[in-house]
Amino acid sequence: MDRALAAGALALGCTVEIETLPGYMPLRCDPLMVERFRTIAADLVGEDNVRTIRHRTGFHRHGPISGR
Repeated sequence: MDRALAAGALALGCTVEIETLPGYMPLRCDPLMVERFRTIAADLVGEDNVRTIRHRTGFHRHGPISGR
């Protein structure tokens, strides 16, 4: 897919920069929901046991329905 997009851009005389992440599309969460979840999780398991993770290569069911 990256090569096809790059070829199309170059054919039109444009430049292209593509950043490819391994795995599925990244999940972009609503910041208000993330903070709410963090508060509830910290109450349940303690602040030291709650962390925010970055992009992973694992599958999640929320990406296609997150609307982003």
